[in-house]
Amino acid sequence: MVSNFPRILTMLRHERNLSQKAVAKALNISQPLLSNYENGKRECTVSFLKKVSEFYGVSCDLLLCVSPHESLLFKERPIRAENVYSQCERVILSYAQSIGNEEFEKTVKDWFSLFYYKLFRCIFDKNPENPKTFFSVGECYERELLSSILDIDKALSDFSNEKDLSCARISINSLVEDYPEEYKSFVSMLVHAEEIMLKDSLE
Repeated sequence: MVSNFPRILTMLRHERNLSQKAVAKALNISQPLLSNYENGKRECTVSFLKKVSEFYGVSCDLLLCVSPHESLLFKERPIRAENVYSQCERVILSYAQSIGNEEFEKTVKDWFSLFYYKLFRCIFDKNPENPKTFFSVGECYERELLSSILDIDKALSDFSNEKDLSCARISINSLVEDYPEEYKSFVSMLVHAEEIMLKDSLE
């Protein structure tokens, strides 16, 4: 699987009689970086996969040589939101469990719980007639919630700062192989998150 993407990337460029310089310019990357992608010397990023998909007008499945069918990822048929997030949860929880650290796994679950709580609370509080006794924490819950989120965020940062080469090696190809049913939703979520983060810098 690892050799497929470089081969297909090179083949698509040759089919269109384009130089590496022209493609690199169109994709807004350096020619040496494109060369590394085509030679398989460097793993591509999610954003680069999306750029290539749009530039050549092909599906991500084709680029990764997964399936002859059109990918749901960047094409006109959107993935249902409820499927996206349940599949993303499965991938993240699976990775968390594979580490074998119960405290970290609990932290990941706490992270999900707090953010779902916030989302539901926003919806619930929109109607002033909803019963205030529904929750144990009163209307001034934001302070407690923020404090808990900051604690969990610090725990996650501390965990990732302690490097461990025995943990899973993750790439686009490993996602496709390990999570064939979920990878489209997961990559779609990553792309969307990075677009949100980079929105201000791109404007």
